[in-house]
Amino acid sequence: MDGSCLYISGEGGERWLAAFPSPGTAWDSASRSVQVGDKTLKVGSMGEFAGGETKRGPGVLSWVQAPRAECDGAKIWLVTALVDL
Repeated sequence: MDGSCLYISGEGGERWLAAFPSPGTAWDSASRSVQVGDKTLKVGSMGEFAGGETKRGPGVLSWVQAPRAECDGAKIWLVTALVDL
């Protein structure tokens, strides 16, 4: 997390703003974790995210909860599932 923005960081330092188009996605601010289906991952944990990068900007996507203006949406990863390591 960077402020109120949730990013996925790659091993090389690259990062993407996380977007969750999947039904059954929930954010728990108390535990700082995201649940996708039956899998949960806390902020700062290692994980794998099924999905892919989108070329559509944050202003074009249909958000349930849009990211704040200060979130860097230059690169966005659409997370379809959390994958077991």
